This record gives sequence, structure tokens and C-alpha cells, in this order.
Amino acid sequence: MRKISIQISILIGFIITGWWQFGGQILQTRAAADWYVSNSGDDGNPCTTETQPCATIQGVLAKPDFADFDTILTATGSYTGTASPIMTFISDERAKISGGWNADFSAQTGMSTLDGEKLHRVIKIESGGGANFNRFIIQNGQAKGAAGVENWGWFECRECVIRYNADIGDENSEGGGIRNANITLLFNTTIYSNTSSSGAGIFNADGDTIIHNSTISGNSARGHGGGINNLSGDVRIYSSTITNNNDSSGAGGIHNEAPSYFGSVEMKNSILAGNSSSEYAQDCNGTIISLGYNLLGDSENCSFTPTIGDRIDTLASLGLLQDNGGLTPTHELLISSPAINAADPEGCKDYRGSELDTDQRGLPRFQRCDIGSFEFQTYVYHQYLPTVQH
Repeated sequence: MRKISIQISILIGFIITGWWQFGGQILQTRAAADWYVSNSGDDGNPCTTETQPCATIQGVLAKPDFADFDTILTATGSYTGTASPIMTFISDERAKISGGWNADFSAQTGMSTLDGEKLHRVIKIESGGGANFNRFIIQNGQAKGAAGVENWGWFECRECVIRYNADIGDENSEGGGIRNANITLLFNTTIYSNTSSSGAGIFNADGDTIIHNSTISGNSARGHGGGINNLSGDVRIYSSTITNNNDSSGAGGIHNEAPSYFGSVEMKNSILAGNSSSEYAQDCNGTIISLGYNLLGDSENCSFTPTIGDRIDTLASLGLLQDNGGLTPTHELLISSPAINAADPEGCKDYRGSELDTDQRGLPRFQRCDIGSFEFQTYVYHQYLPTVQH
């Protein structure tokens, strides 16, 4: 899977500079344009101004003038569809989708919702397609495998919530929240309350999944991997929290089936604790590679070789999944948590080595940051004594 890792770095460079590399070719894009979507819109509108938006994202994608890396600004609200999936990005169709805009598109004030209504898969990205979502809730997908997101191309989610997606297939179906078969990047995202036979939160098969400042919690698998199941490919986890997931026969937190020559799971500055399984491993099984400064709650049945800064068989002391500020729910670190001030002294960083200056909520990380997606904030209270007149 090292080849995929190298391709990611190259691909990001082209995205930033306005170029796209695909299939060995480098394609230059025209200057990116903005498009608009609102519940009050109409897909028959031009959709290129705030006052004449489309009603759906698919309506924008169908416009003949839509081009790679155009941005689709989406107003706050819930968006559904009659097809399954309700949204498809075909080969050579790549877009940035920015959610949570207010009615006149002057500011991002909330989040937009893509809702499968417990009838449809929510998103499918075909090979060669790509979607970069920001400030979206992806929920209530229902399908035989890959209920929330089925990704064969490029899928990125920043400040997203992926929840209540249900894989209703047989014992061989895969992926409640996300099924990844190519490249998935997650930043400041929470994946919770998804169900599947395997990989209820994320199922990774011959793909590269990279997770930063994110929370995976409360997902339930009927078979293997409540939080994550890695069949093949690479899963890399940075400054994230994986807790309260469960399964029946693998590992509640992370189930890694990939042999070492065909993929890996790596963690750094992350919490993997408080997960459960009916029959086998609680937090993990298979090989988990530590890059240092992790907190692992239960190492039984897990091939985890501790390295610098790791805390093994340790209670994480986390609060409930709830609104602790920011756009996405998190597990706070209780004041007694050993994760506080226990991450890498060199700082919390992403997979490229860039500083993660804030936690999942957008609050500052301090010089010695905390393990996991939540940074404990130190508050100073001043008590003033009453003035005494003499």
C-alpha cells in the first residue's frame, strides 16, 4: 500500500495548485467557479448566483458548464432524493461541496444534511470521481453494504458528522458509515451510531483511509470491527478517539484482517479504549502499528508493540459523546484522564507532518497537546474578596 501513500501526497499537491493527476495524465483545470444550492432553489435555475440557486447538488453536477474543482455552496437544510444513492459522482467528476451557508450565502453558520431517509444509500463516488465535503451531516443511509458513503475514488470530509447509516445486507456485507476502496481523508469529523455486518464505522478494502482530529464512537457490527475493519490497505490515525464501539466476533474498536504485506493500521497520539466485543477482543485485534503516544485501553488479543509515550491497558477517563463545542460531537477528557498533556512533546501533527494547532472542535492545542481528538482546556478562575471599608 506504499504506492497509494505516495500517490496521495502527489495528488494533494496538484489539487492545491489547481491541477489534477489521474490515470498518469496531468490535467489543468480552468479557474474554479462557485455554484449555489438551497432548499428554496430550482434545478432549472442557472445556479451560478446566490439569488438563483439549484435545489440539489445533483442539479449542479448536471450543468454542462460545471467543471472539476468548482465549489458548490450549499445552504443549511436537509437534502434528500429518490434515487439510490441520492448522490453519485461519476468518473472524471470532482467537486468541492461547502455546506452550512445561511440563506443569502454571506456566511457559514451551521451544517447541511444529506439524508437517505432510511431508504437509500447517501453517496457513491465512482472510480476517477472525487468529492471534498465541508460542514455536512451524512445520515440515515440504508443499503446492502456501504450505507452512508461508498467510495471508489477520492472522498474527503472536514467538519462532518456521519451517523445513523445502516448496512442491511447479509453476513458478507460491509460498511455502515463508509466503505472505502480508494482514498478517504477525514478531518474534525465524527462517525457514530452506524451499523453493519463488518466495519460499522469504516470498512477499508484495498484503500487508504487517513483520519485526523476525529471521533469514531457508538458504531455496532454484527460481525467484525465495530469502529473500523481493515480488510486490506492502509488505515492511518492521528490525534483521534475511537471508543464505545462494539461487535460480535472480532474487535469492537479496530479489527485488522490485512496481512502485513498487504496493508497496515497505524496510530499516533490517539485513543483506542472503551470498546467491546461479545466474543473476542475489546479494543483491537490483528496488528496495530504504534507511531507513539497512544492510549490503548485493552491490549488482549491485539498485536500492539508499545513504543515511546504509549500508555497500555489504561483507562481513558472520557465523558459521554455530546456537544462540547464546535460543529461535531466529541468525548471530553475528564480531569483525571491520563491522556492530558501526554501526546508527542514535538506536537500533534497530521500525516504530512503539519501541525494540528486545534482539536476537533477548533479549540487550541497547547505546547504539550493531549492524546485524542479533544484538547482539555485549562480555565483560570478568579475569586474576588469583598471590599472592606475602614
